[in-house]
Amino acid sequence: MRIKSLFVFAVVVAIGVIAASPQAQAGVISVNFNCPPPDSDSKSFVTGTAGVIAAGNWTNTNANFTSLTLTDLKNDLGIGTTADLTATHASGGWASVGGEHSTEDAHIVKTYVDTFGATTTFTITSIPYTLGYDLYYYHDGGATASNKGIKVTVNGTDYYSHEYATNFPINGTADAFVEYHDTSESAAQASDGGHYMHLKGLSGDLTILVTAPTTSGWDSSVPRAPTNGFQIVEVPEPATMALMALGGLGLLLKRRRR
Repeated sequence: MRIKSLFVFAVVVAIGVIAASPQAQAGVISVNFNCPPPDSDSKSFVTGTAGVIAAGNWTNTNANFTSLTLTDLKNDLGIGTTADLTATHASGGWASVGGEHSTEDAHIVKTYVDTFGATTTFTITSIPYTLGYDLYYYHDGGATASNKGIKVTVNGTDYYSHEYATNFPINGTADAFVEYHDTSESAAQASDGGHYMHLKGLSGDLTILVTAPTTSGWDSSVPRAPTNGFQIVEVPEPATMALMALGGLGLLLKRRRR
């Protein structure tokens, strides 16, 4: 009887939380850096559903900037949020990978902010996900060698990766996005690298510092690091957690009946 009472209580709580929750699903804020005018290329714009976390309503913005400000970044529902993006790029460089790039996922990696000789800084403030969020940071450029390293400092912690041995396919059919990151530079140099980093359990404002490592073995010419874009993904919100708890109690009640 006590289990049944708990189950009924969980149902009531879950309904109340869902009704009170301002969001019915986890939110996603997605930003893509596209070809700037006059070189604008429609294949560098994300106009549909794309990303490791499949989401629509990407914000497409010019990859060629020395300073950038975007306010009220929209989420995957196309609704403006409180999140604001500012960025500085001393080099002001950008690059675009050739090819048709016929899928939305491939559009993400078509164009990238090209960091070399200095640090590129991205700051996102007033992120509305108060329970925390994950960061998906895309860094697939035009190279495929392990010496094309990237160092990303996120909220004070350094992460390393390099471009995967195979670029993300321009037709989107050869393979999927590969994730890799490590806090050890030497371990990253010895790895296969990846197309993106998945950094979990972040909260508050977000600061991303992008540099190209210059230590021996990373790049024999000009160190450079690509930034294709990123996704900020809300951790499960109260409604989702309430439903998960409800499901757990349901299983417990089913077992007690046996």
